[in-house]
Amino acid sequence: MILERFDGIIFVGDSSLQSIYNALNILLRQDLAEGSLKQWKMDHQAQKECRCDYQFIKDSCGEQYITSSEEVVKRTPNHGNPYVCQRTLHAFLEGTDPHSAKLSMELQRMLPPAPKSNYKPVAIIQSLSPSVSVQQATSFLHKILEIADFSERKTPMLWIGPTAAGHIEVKGRKGNQEIWDFDHSMAKVARENDVEVLGMWNLTAQATSFDGLRFGEKVALTQAMMVINWLSRLESS
Repeated sequence: MILERFDGIIFVGDSSLQSIYNALNILLRQDLAEGSLKQWKMDHQAQKECRCDYQFIKDSCGEQYITSSEEVVKRTPNHGNPYVCQRTLHAFLEGTDPHSAKLSMELQRMLPPAPKSNYKPVAIIQSLSPSVSVQQATSFLHKILEIADFSERKTPMLWIGPTAAGHIEVKGRKGNQEIWDFDHSMAKVARENDVEVLGMWNLTAQATSFDGLRFGEKVALTQAMMVINWLSRLESS
């Protein structure tokens, strides 16, 4: 019911946002074991290796992630699951480069012009991890705003802040202070551009990390539910 209030829901960002989109698919498909994956392309061994938390923490499972509702509708028979009604298109567009022509084209495809009588908004959720600079992340946010403004659609936006560093030491990983600085800077940039902000620091600061970088299915599901709560608060017209 919440998703039906929108013409589309677009996730734009890197792997940190992919995990939240994965969890959204798990909730919609009502499948905790394999809900983020393209089961129709996987053999028995791959399905066994990528179940539950391994959907989020095993690198090889990333090749099987769902990236849009369209591909599931085409591959999944309609057996009453609300996911396959295709009432609201949603997708994850991966990218970090604000000058990417491919990313711009995909975003524009999901923001087609609509008659003035159609007041349904298209929600845009974006996030980048501190692996990029504040300058690049700012340019990325501005580019998405530019494309959204050009579409003349109503496009409420949410910037999702980075997760805290895990307790396991990882070579080359940003430390908590660097992550905090990035989080604070980008939250300021987002708010200055009328983009709402959802922080993930407090959620993940005490959460268990499997490899110092990824937090697994329970955290991702909580993040997805936070996004759904944000969607539920938005005006539908």
